[in-house]
Amino acid sequence: MRFSVVTAFPDFIESYFTTSIIGKAVQKGLLEYDVVNPRSFAEPPHNQIDDYAYGGGGMVLKAEPLARAVDSVKSPDAKVICLSPQGKLLNQALVESLAKEKHLILVCGHYEGIDERFVQLYADMELSVGDYVLTGGELPALIVVDAVSRRIEGVVGKSSAVEDDSFAKGLLDHPHYTRPSVWRGIEVPEVLLKGDHGAVARWRRRESVARTLSRRPDIIKGAFLTPYLEKGLYVVLGDASKAFGEDEHLPDDVAIKLLKNAISIAQRAGCRKVILILKQVTERHRVRHLLSKLKETEPDFGNCDEMVKMVPDIAKAFGWIREKEKEKPYVVALSSESKGNEVDWNELKIKILGMCRPVVFCFQCPVERSADVCLGNPLGVDYERDILSGVDSIAVALEKTIGFGEKRSSHWEG
Repeated sequence: MRFSVVTAFPDFIESYFTTSIIGKAVQKGLLEYDVVNPRSFAEPPHNQIDDYAYGGGGMVLKAEPLARAVDSVKSPDAKVICLSPQGKLLNQALVESLAKEKHLILVCGHYEGIDERFVQLYADMELSVGDYVLTGGELPALIVVDAVSRRIEGVVGKSSAVEDDSFAKGLLDHPHYTRPSVWRGIEVPEVLLKGDHGAVARWRRRESVARTLSRRPDIIKGAFLTPYLEKGLYVVLGDASKAFGEDEHLPDDVAIKLLKNAISIAQRAGCRKVILILKQVTERHRVRHLLSKLKETEPDFGNCDEMVKMVPDIAKAFGWIREKEKEKPYVVALSSESKGNEVDWNELKIKILGMCRPVVFCFQCPVERSADVCLGNPLGVDYERDILSGVDSIAVALEKTIGFGEKRSSHWEG
């Protein structure tokens, strides 16, 4: 990763790149940096980089010195970021996306701001680090450098330290303790002293959830919840006979596409199984055959048969989950017959996060009355007529409530 910082105060930036973890990463060759002063590209004799704003107001950074400064360091892979209160708000997902770039040019605003024409012609993105006012863009630029650098392999000694940071998975971090075990009358939680790694992991997960629920419930909306669930996550497709039955069924290529989409969605959400309700033995034989063909044609789906379980009815499905998880499942039912969506998705996320039960998303299953919550079909399609869109509906419901572990959208779009 290469950082180029365009600033009228280069000493402020230089000291940061020679200090602590970032300084060591530079020495190891993991990070490269340039600090560019736009005064070096301003017109003599005064090398002025700012001027009065048209229409009145304070001083504004001039476009030409900034443009020349950026041009002096710009590479074919460079992305130019202007630090600005008007920009997109920095968050962990954006940090991880920026860490995939090869070269970031960070332009530090100052005074009243930057000539808008430079922003129009040069900036790939405007970025803000928070809804407050600072005297310049130098501190925001260093925040970007620090946050992004942590995602570069090797910069932080242990990768687990980065993965377990607050916001890395979506929620706040758990509490941390070190020696002595008792300090000013406060003891370290006993579970951390016994050496049971499984118990420690469960404690940390629960504490992370509890902290987030009490301190920052707002961030749960965009979090990926599966790593924090106490029990497993499952998807049940009812009436799967409509896809795989003997009388009326989908052609093989369409049925394989259905299986592929369902498995892919379930894996991204962190589900343990996709459960198909298939009454007839012949239907289950057909699904096994289709899964074998999927494994042959799609190398990435080599374990697809392990993701799918087939049962004759919904009672068997719930019974199998309950036996496996040692707990009654929390049932979220989606039905094409329901009108509208009456649930607050974020409230449902918080409820799921705070419980210790396996969670099951059921589609077109006769469980509306016994379900813990019944949702209208998020896409409004008729599952009986369009089974593929039914799977898409499950994808929308999972993303709204559980989230997906892998985001594919580009941060440069828009």
